Amino acid sequence: WIGPPRATTTIDQVLPQSPAAAAGLLPGDRIVSVDDTTGADGFAALRAELQSHPGEPVTVTVDRGGVTLTRRVTLTDQGTLGFRPATRNVGSGVAGGFVDGADFTWALVTENVRAIGRVFTDSQARDELGTVVGIGAVYNQVTDEGLLTVLRYIGYLSLILGVFNLLPILPLDGGHILFTLIEKVKGSALSRRAYERTSIVGLALLMIVFFVALQNDIGRLSGEGFDVGR
Repeated sequence: WIGPPRATTTIDQVLPQSPAAAAGLLPGDRIVSVDDTTGADGFAALRAELQSHPGEPVTVTVDRGGVTLTRRVTLTDQGTLGFRPATRNVGSGVAGGFVDGADFTWALVTENVRAIGRVFTDSQARDELGTVVGIGAVYNQVTDEGLLTVLRYIGYLSLILGVFNLLPILPLDGGHILFTLIEKVKGSALSRRAYERTSIVGLALLMIVFFVALQNDIGRLSGEGFDVGR
C-alpha cells in the first residue's frame, strides 16, 4: 500500500512575490529550522510553527548544497512562507494505509474548515477562491500526471464539497441539519417564514462567494493561469 504523499522539509517550488521569494529561498533548499523548531521534527511541525506567527518575522535556516543559510523573514497574514514542499510516497502496509488515509483526510478537513472561515475575514483567502471553471482547468493539468493523481484530485474535491455542504447555512445540508436540531430542542416545527428568510440570507451569501470566485477564475484565465500545487 502506498499511502498519501508526505511533505518533506525540502522546497520544491517558491511562489512568486512571496516571503520565501523575497528572502531568496530556492527550490532544493532544505529547511533546517524555523526559530526553535527543527526540520528533524518533520514538515508538520515546521508548518505549525509558521502558522503560529501570522504576519510576524521568523528566523528560517536552510541547507543549500551543504551550505547553511539563515534568513529573517516576515510571514504572510496566514503564517506561510509561500513555497511548496517536495513530497515522497511512503509504503505503509494495508493497516498503515488506513491510518495514513484517516490522518490525511482529517488534515484536509481541518485545513479546509479554517480556509472557509478565512474567506469572510481575509482578502488573500478570497483571492484563492475558485469555481467549476478553475476545477476544470486544474483537472486538465493533473491529467498529465497519471491516474493516481487524478483519483487523488477527485477525492480531494469530493471532500471539500462535503465540508462546504455541511456549513450551517440554508439551503445547504448543514443548514437543514441545524434547523432539525433546533426543532428537536424546541419540540415543535419552525415556521415557514423562518425557513424562507434564512434561505434568502444563505443564498445571498452563497451568490456573493460564487461571484467573487468566478471573478478570480476570469482573472486567472486572462492572467497568469491556474496553479495546481499548494
